[in-house]
Amino acid sequence: MIRTMVRASLGANRLVSVFLAGFLLLASALLSSALILTLGVFGSVDRFMEQAKLPHYMQMHSGPVNAERMQRFVDARPEVTDYELIEILNVDNGALAFDGTSLGAEIQQNVFATQSKRMDLLLSTDGTLIHPKPGEIYVPLFYQSTYDLKQGQQVSVRTPDGERIFTIAGVFRDAQMNSTMSSSKRLLISDADYAQLRETPGTSPEYLIDFRLRSPGDAKAFEAAYAKAGLEADGPSLTWGLFRLVNSLNDMVTVLLISLMSFIILLISFLCIRYTLLTTIEEDLREIGVMKAIGVRDKRIRAIYLGKYRWLLGGGCVVGFLLAVAARGAILANVKRQMGAVNHPWLGLLAGLLGAAIVYLVAEGYVRRVLKKLRKISPLNALHGVSGLSRTKQRPRPAIAPATGRAVNRRYALAAIRRDPSRHLTILVVAFLVTLVLLVPFRVGATVGSEKFVTYMGMGDYDLRIDLLNRDDATAVARRIQDALAGNREVRQLATYTLETESVTTPKGETHPLRIDYGDPRAFPLRYGSGHAPHTASEIGLSELNAD
Repeated sequence: MIRTMVRASLGANRLVSVFLAGFLLLASALLSSALILTLGVFGSVDRFMEQAKLPHYMQMHSGPVNAERMQRFVDARPEVTDYELIEILNVDNGALAFDGTSLGAEIQQNVFATQSKRMDLLLSTDGTLIHPKPGEIYVPLFYQSTYDLKQGQQVSVRTPDGERIFTIAGVFRDAQMNSTMSSSKRLLISDADYAQLRETPGTSPEYLIDFRLRSPGDAKAFEAAYAKAGLEADGPSLTWGLFRLVNSLNDMVTVLLISLMSFIILLISFLCIRYTLLTTIEEDLREIGVMKAIGVRDKRIRAIYLGKYRWLLGGGCVVGFLLAVAARGAILANVKRQMGAVNHPWLGLLAGLLGAAIVYLVAEGYVRRVLKKLRKISPLNALHGVSGLSRTKQRPRPAIAPATGRAVNRRYALAAIRRDPSRHLTILVVAFLVTLVLLVPFRVGATVGSEKFVTYMGMGDYDLRIDLLNRDDATAVARRIQDALAGNREVRQLATYTLETESVTTPKGETHPLRIDYGDPRAFPLRYGSGHAPHTASEIGLSELNAD
C-alpha cells in the first residue's frame, strides 16, 4: 500500500519531484567530484615527487659554493642519505625567444639546466629520464600551454657571441618548478650546450643545493643545523612540505570551490524539501486526520512520505555519482598532465561514492527531522483542516480593509506573509542561495585577478622590483638606483628594503633561520589576516607559514 501511495504522490507532483532530485543530483555530483579530485591530487603529487626524487630540503644560492666544506657538513649529518649540488644558468628573458616570440615581458625567471644525476630529476610525460642531444631543448609543460609550443619549433638565445638556436625536442615535468605558483622555470639542454653557454658573457650560474633525508620530518632540524653551520644560503630554501603544497595548491583551490558550491546547493535542497514537505502535509491534512483517527501510527504515516523522498534522494545521489564518475577523466585531466598517473584510482571512486552517500544520509536525516512535526497534529484538528505546524496568528488583522485597486493586492500579500513568515522566508533564502551559487565563481575569479590580491600573499602592490643578489657593492648600487629614480616624475612611490637571514629561537627552544625584510612597511602596505603592520622597532609581521 505504501509503495502505491508513494508512486501516486510522485506522479501527482512530477515537476516538484524533478526539481528536488535535480538539486540533490548536483550536490552529489559536485561533492563526489571534489573528493575524487582530492584523492587524485594527493595520490599523484606524492608519487610524482618520489619518482622525481625531489629533495627533502633544498637551498638556492647565488654565488660560488665551497664544495669541500659542504661535503664535510654532509658527512657529519647522519640524517642525510644523499646530497647533490646542481648548477643552473640564469639568462635574461629579453635574450630568449620561443619561435620568434620574445620573452622580454615574461615574469618567470628562466634558467638553463642539465639533467641531474641522482635527485631533482626532470621527467618526460611518460615518466622517463630525458637526455637531450646537442642542439635540442626541452621546455616545461607551463610554457607548452602558455605559448602553444610544438616539437620542431625553435628557441633562440641572444648572446654577445651571436644567436644560439635550439630545436624543441619535447616537454618535461619539473617536480620543483612545475606549478604556476613557482616564479622560476628551467629549460633543459645537453651538457655540451650548457658548457658552451656557461662561457658566454652575461650569464650567471646559480646553485640548487639538494639534500635527501631519512624522513621529510627531519627537514626543520636539518634547516636549523644548516643555518648554524653558516653555509651558503644566498637565496630561498624550500622543504618537501612546501614542494607538496605548491604542486597541489592550484587543484586544491578548485576542490575548495567545488565543495563550497556543493554545500550551498545542499542547503537549497534542504530548504526546498522543507517547503514542499510542509506544503504536502497541509494538502493531505484531512487524509492524515482520518488515518490517525482509525489508529494508524505516526511511524506508518511518516513511512509514506519518507518512502517518496527516499526515491528522490536515492535517485538523485546515484545519478550524481555516476555523472562524477563519467566526468572523472575531465576532472583529473590537469592532474594527470602535470604529475602523471593517479595512484590507486579505485580509492577516488570509493571517495566519490562516499560523497554521494554523505549527501543521501544527511538529506534523509533532514527529511526525518521535518517529518517529526507530524506528531504535533491531532486527529481532530487535522479533520478540521488545522495542522498547527505554522505560526499562523489565530485572529489575523483584516487584509483588505478600506483599500482599493492595487493596494488590495499589496495588503493581501503582506497579510499572507505576516500570517506565515517562516514559509515565505524560505523562498527568500532559496533565492539568495541560488544567487550566491551563480556569483561565487565570478567573485573568486575577480578576487584572484584583483591588483590588491598580492597584498594578501606577502607582497606589496608595486609595479617594479629590483633585486640585487650576490653583489659586494649592493649597498652602493642600491643608493645609485634610488638617487636616479627619486627624481623621475613617473615614480610615485619608492622604497628600499634589505633582506637578512636571522636565527630565531622558538618557544620550544629550537633555533631556526628566518628571512626578514628590513624597511618601511608603510610604503607598500600588506593586508594582514590578524594584527597590524609593525609600528615600532620591537614589532615584526610574520607570514602564516612562519607563524606556524
